Amino acid sequence: MTKPYARSLFIFRRDLRLEDNLGLLALLEQSKEVIPAFIFDPRQIDTTQNEYFSANAFQFLHRSLLELEAALQARGLKLYVFHGDPAEVVESLITSDGVRAVFVNKDYTPFARTRDKQIADICETHDVVFERHDDIALSPLEEIRTNEGKLYSVFTPFMKKAMTYEVAKPRKNNFNNYFSAALETHTRNLNDFAPKEPNDQLLIKGGRAEALELLRGGYLPQYKDRRNLLAEDGTSKLSVHHKFGTLSIRETFHHAIEHAGAHSQFISELYWRDFYYYIAYHFPIVFKRSFLPWANNLKWINDKAQFEKWCAGQTGVPMVDAAMRELNTTGWMHNRSRMIVASYLTKNLLIDWHWGEKYFAQTLVDYDPAQNNGGWQWSASTGADPRPLRIFNPYTQATKYDANAAYIYKWIPELQDVPTTKLTDGKTQDFSTLAPDYPAPLVDQKESYHRALAAYKAAKQTN
Repeated sequence: MTKPYARSLFIFRRDLRLEDNLGLLALLEQSKEVIPAFIFDPRQIDTTQNEYFSANAFQFLHRSLLELEAALQARGLKLYVFHGDPAEVVESLITSDGVRAVFVNKDYTPFARTRDKQIADICETHDVVFERHDDIALSPLEEIRTNEGKLYSVFTPFMKKAMTYEVAKPRKNNFNNYFSAALETHTRNLNDFAPKEPNDQLLIKGGRAEALELLRGGYLPQYKDRRNLLAEDGTSKLSVHHKFGTLSIRETFHHAIEHAGAHSQFISELYWRDFYYYIAYHFPIVFKRSFLPWANNLKWINDKAQFEKWCAGQTGVPMVDAAMRELNTTGWMHNRSRMIVASYLTKNLLIDWHWGEKYFAQTLVDYDPAQNNGGWQWSASTGADPRPLRIFNPYTQATKYDANAAYIYKWIPELQDVPTTKLTDGKTQDFSTLAPDYPAPLVDQKESYHRALAAYKAAKQTN
């Protein structure tokens, strides 16, 4: 078969792997030689330009890039690293290095779409082919509609429709037609971007080898029963590998189908991921405002001192504080914990969900704008898939999901001498009398619960 492109460019972004990388495979099939590249964009990695920058996520990214580079080097190849505006880098590679086609995999945030439009414009100016490929989701997010041609805003009907689309089997990459010579365009070394103060307690390190090890872990057989137990290793911890694409979502999907079945809880969680990308793509306003119009009328208290105590894990509520300390130390937080701390911030403290969204963005190793936004708006009851107002009781959550207080004891040494029965009875609220180094709760659970009900009721009435 004649290949239409002599020299082309593939830009790795959220797809840091050679296997089952749909955009890369498509380009290798159509090109005589492909330049495998990664571009460090100052708008993303410069903390003065990106107030949502996560050092933990960047550390994971860097390690994953090192492993990707090693995978190419094992084939006698190299990863071409650049720094700058992607559109400007692409233009240089077109004009100075003879690139005739540029392929990428799609991303769905407003930033990503604007960036790709800029690259597309440069390519059009120089009569160069630019293609974006579906890769990061299970379903074709741009196509999915109801039978009446409308967009979905509720998860269950979305999932039913999304599951009608076949999920392709993972594809191997046996190609070796990569460009490996010198370029005129200035390149950089990955070591130039090594984290200056790496977090040696980061729970999930990065790279495809770790992703495959986690994928093959023993979480699936009892996932439905164990996924909410905070002290147990009952979840896959694959979210960050899906975020950066060290593992394809199709690899995870078919592994789960084989070991848990098509209607398992785990498969449902993968479609929640698709749903939040779908909302982010079709309703980009969610990155600025609440999805539900009435929710923009909420009168937040926004007490800065209370917010800082929430960030530091010093609220006086053991379940909330344990979760925040886990996040601050490891860059990771259990999904159940994420819901608990988000509910506490937005409902009990009446602090704007945007504040929590941003703090998570700056701290999580698996920060993903669409998933983070979707999770926060769900917890704040302001987002898609609306439910009756749900306010988590962090004390009874401890009873249900940390019955032996192992999670609390692990992260809050001040409470080591407090009996487990007290920590998990669901009734005791002030532990400062039992542990002198532990703070009293910021708010009374019952009073703050009713205050939240009133605030949400008032917001709906003013719409």
